[in-house]
Amino acid sequence: VDPFRDSPADMKEYTTSFHPDFFGVTGEPQVLKKLSEELQLYYMFMNMSTKKPFDTVLKRPETEAYHVMHSSSVLLTNPEGKLVARLSAPFDVAKTTDTLQKIIDYYAKK
Repeated sequence: VDPFRDSPADMKEYTTSFHPDFFGVTGEPQVLKKLSEELQLYYMFMNMSTKKPFDTVLKRPETEAYHVMHSSSVLLTNPEGKLVARLSAPFDVAKTTDTLQKIIDYYAKK
């Protein structure tokens, strides 16, 4: 969720390191902000020196010394690209595995 530092290639490298079918998104700041609001996801830029958030995610922070603080949800889509589940931290391996398997089985039968 950092349109100022994350290129599509960076996102692909990062997400596919978890699994080759995973993907992330990046884009113009206004588009990412709208998408995050629609998906009820949260992010902000935090100044590493002052430990305070910047006022907006719509413009590049004045310093390179910043972190992106964000929610840690995993969004699952069906083969048509529709959101079907949101998995949120803390992640329990057994429950997460069970949920994922149920979703996979459901769509495998279709």
